[in-house]
Amino acid sequence: MEREFGTVIGESAALPHLRMKKLDDIYLSVGLSANGIKLDGEEEPVYLIFLELSPQRLTELHLRIMGEIARLVKNISLPNILSSVVTSDQLYSKLIEAYHSLEGR
Repeated sequence: MEREFGTVIGESAALPHLRMKKLDDIYLSVGLSANGIKLDGEEEPVYLIFLELSPQRLTELHLRIMGEIARLVKNISLPNILSSVVTSDQLYSKLIEAYHSLEGR
């Protein structure tokens, strides 16, 4: 197993990630904290956290996913999301809507 450290993206989001030899597929989880979470070594808390687990053999896809998440986070209105979502389904819908607007869909 290879340990990789979290990556703060944008002003209030983080993308911790881990690449593992014995993993068959990529897994992504998203969490939102209304109060923020203070990460070691960071001055400001993060509110939106994407956790990515990927097999070591899928490096290109792993990097592409990280890039797309970073692009999404830099183009969303986090205060708008924080004030308008209560459930995980609502968070998912807001993120998909924001991603599609970046893609012009």
